[in-house]
Amino acid sequence: MTQRQEGQKYKYKVFEDKRVTTVINYIMDNLDKDLNLEHLASLVYINASYLSRLFKSTTGVSISNFIHEARIEKAKFLLITEHNKPIKEISEEVGFTNIHHFYNTFKKLEGTTPATFRTLKKRIV
Repeated sequence: MTQRQEGQKYKYKVFEDKRVTTVINYIMDNLDKDLNLEHLASLVYINASYLSRLFKSTTGVSISNFIHEARIEKAKFLLITEHNKPIKEISEEVGFTNIHHFYNTFKKLEGTTPATFRTLKKRIV
């Protein structure tokens, strides 16, 4: 799967429960914003704990993991395509307010730092 496909793998998928589809599309369109569970639940007129269970049972991942993975996928795309953009700017653009949290999340999911990822991908491309 390419980076763009990976980051968008749920965006255009239609789930049986339209509320999940609505939440996913909102998340993908608003990665730079504060995406708290209560706000997401209010978008589809259900309570937060029910949305959390519904989302996990429908997609197989928790909302928080989904958001982190989507943000990191978008960051990977930006790290490759926006060579001159500082990593701090990219982290903010994908919704991380703390650069250390961004680095830790990136390293946890990708096994490398954003800077190393960018350097390795520059050599390949």
